[in-house]
Amino acid sequence: MVLISSYGQLDRDADATAARERLKPYLAQAQEPEYTGLMAAVEFPFKDYVNLERLLVGLRKAGVPELPDGFTPKRGVRLDAGSVRTLLFGHEIQGRNVRTGESYRRVTAEDGTTRITVGDWTDHGISTVEGDMLCSIYPTRWRFCGVVFRKSDGTFAQKNEYLLVLQSDRFEFSVVK
Repeated sequence: MVLISSYGQLDRDADATAARERLKPYLAQAQEPEYTGLMAAVEFPFKDYVNLERLLVGLRKAGVPELPDGFTPKRGVRLDAGSVRTLLFGHEIQGRNVRTGESYRRVTAEDGTTRITVGDWTDHGISTVEGDMLCSIYPTRWRFCGVVFRKSDGTFAQKNEYLLVLQSDRFEFSVVK
């Protein structure tokens, strides 16, 4: 994975493509259709974000998409780090998993301690903002990183004003407290 980024930084496109091909069996084993920048953020929890950003720049240069499934919001604006922090930290959000329809609830304290419920699963963890990504670690699962979009067609009544995009999940939500 780091090799792909390095080749991207060096503009060695053919080598980056070959390295991406060598990664495909591992992705298939993990049931992931493609390697993305979000996966890199999960796999490489650097102490200093600047190091992750260098890795992500190289991946972008190597043709690795930042978000899964060619995701681009049709109508919405991606939130920056300050907006993500203001929106989530010290607040409760409610919504649903877009794919499964399961209910989604998250309470994040100002210090990042988080309690999350998705369907029947509940856990406590720690959330941070890395770059403009929300990253969380839950003891019974793993580390997640995602990006938040404000949906121009979302409403508070439908609890879908925002969209959290993870590697394999999407959550629509609104701030309720």
